[in-house]
Amino acid sequence: MEDIMSRSVTKYKQQQGIFWKWMMDCIKKLEYACTQFTERSGETKDLEKTKFVEDLVKVMQVKLGAKDIISQDVHQTMGIKRTNASNLSSIGLDGANALYPTYTLMNSHCYCNSRSTIDPKTFQMRVKANRDIKSREEISTRYVTVLEGRPRRRNLIWSGWKFICECKRCEDPTEFGTYFSAIKSLKCSSGFKLSKNKYILHIS
Repeated sequence: MEDIMSRSVTKYKQQQGIFWKWMMDCIKKLEYACTQFTERSGETKDLEKTKFVEDLVKVMQVKLGAKDIISQDVHQTMGIKRTNASNLSSIGLDGANALYPTYTLMNSHCYCNSRSTIDPKTFQMRVKANRDIKSREEISTRYVTVLEGRPRRRNLIWSGWKFICECKRCEDPTEFGTYFSAIKSLKCSSGFKLSKNKYILHIS
């Protein structure tokens, strides 16, 4: 873990030329999201591993000679990874993540109008419409699987991104008539019990 993080941060600081400019443009795009996430989340486990970060910085400075690396660089890298990185488990790389700066600007809707795929050979991401998209309609993605009910989805989104999803699906107690999160009544064949409080969250 230390070796991977140190190499990532060192490359981040040392790249030159066109790629360096591209990276800086990407970071600028992500800085706002990362800052917003940090401010909303307060004391998160990932961003408050102070001792781990301090030890990691010492290793990079002393053993790897990366004297210009500071704790803030590591915290920023961890924050961007958590908030904006895409998981590559879908292409068989469990535990690996990739950063797609343009894709991260897309907002989450549980009833999104696009889907993304990643080429396992080139790691290129393609975003395709999964239904008709109207003129000036926002192109959206989703942060969590639709195979979870509304309470679970909202808790996952709150835990990872610190906002309460208010997309059309989450705002509809019946979830577009599917009653996906409802409890089936035992007294009648067609009855469903729906949650009255749509903002129930398990906040630790």
